[in-house]
Amino acid sequence: MEGKLFQTRQRQVNNKRVRRRRKRQREEKSTFAKFVEGLVFIVMLILVCSLAFGLVWYFGLRVSHAGAAMEPSLENGDTVFVNRLIYNARRPRRGDLIVFRPHGDESTHLLIRRVVAVPGEVVQIYEGNLYINHQLCERSSYFSEMTYAGIAETPLLLEEHQFFVLGDNPNSSSDSRMVEIGLVHREYIYGEAWLYVRGQSLRLLRR
Repeated sequence: MEGKLFQTRQRQVNNKRVRRRRKRQREEKSTFAKFVEGLVFIVMLILVCSLAFGLVWYFGLRVSHAGAAMEPSLENGDTVFVNRLIYNARRPRRGDLIVFRPHGDESTHLLIRRVVAVPGEVVQIYEGNLYINHQLCERSSYFSEMTYAGIAETPLLLEEHQFFVLGDNPNSSSDSRMVEIGLVHREYIYGEAWLYVRGQSLRLLRR
C-alpha cells in the first residue's frame, strides 16, 4: 500500500516537473518569437526608411514650370517631378526633357527644355527649321517656324558633354539659341523631367 502511495506521489511530482518544463519551454519560445518579431520589425523599418530616402533623393526634386516655352507639353504652373537617377546610368538622349541650370549659375532658376542635339553632332537652324548633321530633323514639324536662330544660325559642332536644347514652343522660349543659356554642359543637368501635376491629375511626360 505504501509502495503504491509512493509511486502515485512520484508520478505527481514528475508530472509537475514536466508541466513546469513545458511551461518554461513555451515561455522561452514566446520570448524568442518576440525577439525575432522585433528584429524583423526593425529591419523592415530600416528598409522602408532607406527606400523613402532613396525616392526623395532621386525622385523628390520638384520644379515649378513657368512660362509658355514648353507648350503644349507643359503649361505655366505645372509641377514637374525630376528623375535624378537616370543619367547616372546613361547620358541624355535626343527627345529627353532635361532639368538644368544655365551655365551652372546657382542664382538662376532651373529650366526644363528638350534635347535636340547631342555631343558629336552638328546643329543648325536654317529658314526656321532644325538641321542635325546637315539633315532636316525628323522632328522638324515639332520645332517648325522658328523666327530666331541665334548662335545656331551657322553650323555648330557639339563637343563632348555638350547638349543643344530647345523649348517645344520655340518662339516663346529661351534656350540654347540664346547666349545667356547656350549649350548645356552635362554637369549642369539635374535630371530628366518625367512626371508632372496639372490640377488634380498626375501625368507622364511624352518624349
